[in-house]
Formats: sequence, C-alpha cells, structure tokens
Amino acid sequence: MISPTQLLISYLRIPTTGKSTADHDGRCVMCGGHYAVGDPCEAWKPTASFTDFADLQNPWGTHVCGACLAVNARGKDFMQDYTKSIVCKGGVFGFFSNDAVAHWLVNPPEPPYLAFISTQKLGHIAWKAPVNLSRERMVVRYNDKTLVIRRAHLLESIEAAKALSEAKIADEIAKAAEKKGKKIGRPTAFRAPVRLEREMENPESGALAPWVDEIAAGDPALMRAAHTLRSATVGEIWGLTHILYAKTPGSELKLKPGA
Repeated sequence: MISPTQLLISYLRIPTTGKSTADHDGRCVMCGGHYAVGDPCEAWKPTASFTDFADLQNPWGTHVCGACLAVNARGKDFMQDYTKSIVCKGGVFGFFSNDAVAHWLVNPPEPPYLAFISTQKLGHIAWKAPVNLSRERMVVRYNDKTLVIRRAHLLESIEAAKALSEAKIADEIAKAAEKKGKKIGRPTAFRAPVRLEREMENPESGALAPWVDEIAAGDPALMRAAHTLRSATVGEIWGLTHILYAKTPGSELKLKPGA
C-alpha cells in the first residue's frame, strides 16, 4: 500500500532523493512505505531534536525512504507553506479556512488523498497523515490528533443542527410573544445546539447546549437530531464547526498544481 509521502511526491511529481541506494528490500522507518533494491534511501539516524517516535510507522526499520527524504528536504514547502492541505490528483489545496474545510468535507476528492493540518511551527506532518481510501470516511491528521469524519453522519449533523436551531428560535419567539402579549420579530442569529470549536482545546467541545433536551422533548424528529449530534465523532463536530461558519463553502484554494 502506498505511503503518505510516496503518494505526495507521486501527485506533485517530486523526485525521490537520498545519499545512498538500498541494497535490500525494506520498509521506511518513518512512513512505512516499501522501497526496493536500488531505490534512494538513507540509514535512519534521528537528530537530537527528533521527538516524533510514536508516529514512526516502522520503528524497527533501518532506513528512511527516498520519498520521505524528498519531502523533508523541501522544508519551506512542507513545514511552512503547505502545512494545512488536501493533497489529491489535482495538486495541493488549502484546508484551513471555514470555506475550504467545508468544501472538502462535503465534497471529498477521489481517493487516494491526504488531509492534514499543522498549526505547530516547523513541524513535519505530511508523513504522519493517513492515506484516505474512501470519500465516505475521511481521516484528517490535525497536529497530534487523528480525526475521523463519516461523511453521511456529518451531513446528518448539519441538518440536525439547523433543525434544533430553528426549534430554539421558534421557542424564543413564542415565549417572548406570550410575555409581551404581541408578536416579535424573528431572531436572525444561529442558535448553536452544540459547543462548536475549531481548535478542540476546551474540554466541553462537542457538548450539547443545555436547552437541547428541553426543546427536543416530545418531538421525535428533534430527539433524533439531538441523538445525531450526541453520537458524532470529535472530527465530525470539528467539521460541523467549519461548515456552520462558512460563508461560501463551495470555494477552494489551489495552492500548488505540481512541482
């Protein structure tokens, strides 16, 4: 199976590199990809500053493959410029703004592809990203997290959030009218039924709003909507955050068509 760095250099037409060539078939210490006799590679010698041992896909290996070496050599590209990207047959696309994330989560590229985001300065991430083999289940590498997004459940969560928001607004209008004795204007602000956060740093991220169960009580459709949000993965709530705040989710930013 192709590794993330092998996939990346294949799509971007970046040549492999290395100070030596393999004298035996093996698997790369870093990405786990296979290399054959004669392929560029180098003996595995981690620097003193290397700390990503838990991410090594073949820690008992002896060499780093030419694909990982090529990606590591292009430090500015893959440690600064393209650290928040979708890598697919069309090239490298932006994957960080609300609009870009919304676009790719709803419209994943044809597999295989990579999806990764690093907000940590000078951190290699491309070789850590799982290779996606499905449009219905996307795995995103986000710093040290691995986010799983089931497309069908994400789409259901979008509709669930909208339905609960509409029910909350209707309830507010009814209660205000009863209190004031007259009809009031319809509030325009979206009522988030779940704690939405892009960075996922708050322990309450993804928690349902206190009003959800009260609003949903006695309404089977709204109870199902609440269950949909409650059973969403961390990745799906993260994706939902981007989608609900996106202004033009059909937009995308192409960063690099090829090497």
